[in-house]
Amino acid sequence: MTATIKPKRKKAPSQQAAEQFASKKAADDVSRVPSKITHELIAKVCADHALGKDLQRACHENGISTIAWWKMLRTHRANGTGKEVLEAWDEARDHFTGAMEILAERLALSCDIRSPTMLIFMLKARKPEVYGERLNHSGKVDLGFPAHYASAMDRAMRGEQPSAGPAPH
Repeated sequence: MTATIKPKRKKAPSQQAAEQFASKKAADDVSRVPSKITHELIAKVCADHALGKDLQRACHENGISTIAWWKMLRTHRANGTGKEVLEAWDEARDHFTGAMEILAERLALSCDIRSPTMLIFMLKARKPEVYGERLNHSGKVDLGFPAHYASAMDRAMRGEQPSAGPAPH
């Protein structure tokens, strides 16, 4: 009987960061926040999110609610604590955003020709100088004639004589 040895898979950068975060003992311990969220849970949720799971699924699979997650983050931000927690979360969000961008590109390129909305928005975001809105809100606008016209129409509706006003441009 021969034993097969499976090669070890290389860990993704986000997994490595999550493991490093979990192994560190932060000076501002998570235990200050009254919840069951530990450094290990934070590392798992961040790693799962960075690998493409939405936050609700990542939290659910690790036995915590998204409400508890957001409350923990909000508490750390408000107290100025949990620097490593917030950095790990920001990194996980960046990785997740990258995964969403890849998916959005695939969807945009495979979308129906009659509905290229996603492709249009992506092009506007990437090259606003080429595909962006071209609205120019500068310059002077003379409202003298339209105001005079509106006033004259109002007087005419009341049956009054029109007065001489500024000549149209």
